[in-house]
This record gives sequence, structure tokens and C-alpha cells, in this order.
Amino acid sequence: MAGVEISPREAEVLELIGAHLSNAEIAAGLCISVLLSSRPISPAGTHELIDALGIVTESGLGAGDVPGARRWARQLADHPSLAEVGHRATCRLLMVDALAGNVDEVLTGSVRILDAWRRAGSPARSLLCPAVAAVAMIHGLRDDHDARREWQEVLFDAAGCRYQSLRTLVLAGGDHAERGAAALADLGLAPMAPGPTPMMTAE
Repeated sequence: MAGVEISPREAEVLELIGAHLSNAEIAAGLCISVLLSSRPISPAGTHELIDALGIVTESGLGAGDVPGARRWARQLADHPSLAEVGHRATCRLLMVDALAGNVDEVLTGSVRILDAWRRAGSPARSLLCPAVAAVAMIHGLRDDHDARREWQEVLFDAAGCRYQSLRTLVLAGGDHAERGAAALADLGLAPMAPGPTPMMTAE
């Protein structure tokens, strides 16, 4: 009986299945291979590839496939187009390592991502929030409360909600209010005055 001939794409699918990858990884892997086969890859193709790597990393985590998610996150972190924005390149890898319990990798990677983020001007990027929260979680599990508090403050900055968080301290009153007002003053801002308390009228 003659062997069954299969196309290169079918062979690629079989290889991915044989590697025991999840459906999400197989789909993303096929998409990524198509993008990588374009030579030279266009700017739009590069953007699509980076998006695909991010999506499949998060899909892997959602499916509970942490080793698979880490493979894609590593490929994303190593992409040359993200060399100048290291905080964007490594944020998903940092998140995956935290969930995998790779404490040493998280501690090392957190120094790099914080340095890259600050060199970029500390931009507010919601993309960074899960990674920053993951670093804070690791410090909390290590009972390093000072480091955890520092990363929680970074989280507020990365999320672009620094003003709101400080104003919340002011409204909380007491020592919190003094600390929040001082931090706002350092930023050249003043807290909004609370609105008047509504008066109850007897019926």
C-alpha cells in the first residue's frame, strides 16, 4: 500500500501535535510560522507577530500550560524589535516566571524591567501591570514587605493611576492624608477638595 502524501503544512501540524502542545499553542504556532516565513517581514507583519506571541503566552497561562506559555514568552522577550523597550519585551516572561515559582528569575528580571521602564520615562502602560503585580506577589511571599510596598507603588505608576491612589490616601485622613499630600506636593499637584457632605433633613 502506497504511503499517504501530506503537505508541508499538514506535516507541521502533525509535528506540533506530536509535541503535545495545546490547541492555543498549535494555532498560534501556525500563525507565527506563516509570519516568520515572510522574508523580509514587513513592519505590519512584525507587529502582528509580536501580538501573536503575546496572545499565545496569555492563552497558555489561561489553559494552565505554564511551560508552553514560558516558551512563547521567551521568544517574545528575545525579539529584536523590542530590544529598545525591554520593559515591554520581558513583562510577560516575568509574569509567567512568577506563576511558575521561578523566584530567582523573577528577582533578576524585575531589576532589568524596572531599569528599562525608568529609562523609557516611566510611561503608564496597563500591559505592565500583571508583571509588576507578580513581582509584588513574590516579594510578599518572601516576607519582604518593603520591596512589596515599593513594587505596589510602581504598579500605581505603571497603571497611570498615581494621582488617584495618592488622593485616596488624603481622603483616608490621619497619617495617610499627610503622606498622600506630601507625595502629591512632590509631584507638583494638589489633592482635590472633597465635596460637601450632604445634610440630612428631617421629614
